[in-house]
Amino acid sequence: MTLLLQITGLLGLVLGALWVLQGLGMVEIPPLLCAGDCVPFEGPSRRKAVVGGLAMLAGGALLRAARSSRASGLP
Repeated sequence: MTLLLQITGLLGLVLGALWVLQGLGMVEIPPLLCAGDCVPFEGPSRRKAVVGGLAMLAGGALLRAARSSRASGLP
């Protein structure tokens, strides 16, 4: 259980950080897999930055929960 919390929390932190950077316009990544007419994400987006920040908070909470469950001796 703690391993699953750690993996999910780390994934939330990393993806959240990427979304924050994209939302602030600091990172631009073109679409990788596209089945039709894909429009690349352009310019800063407040919504993407906020969602990224929330994902980072959730990821941090999951990592903290994994650490506390490991310290209490739960499997």
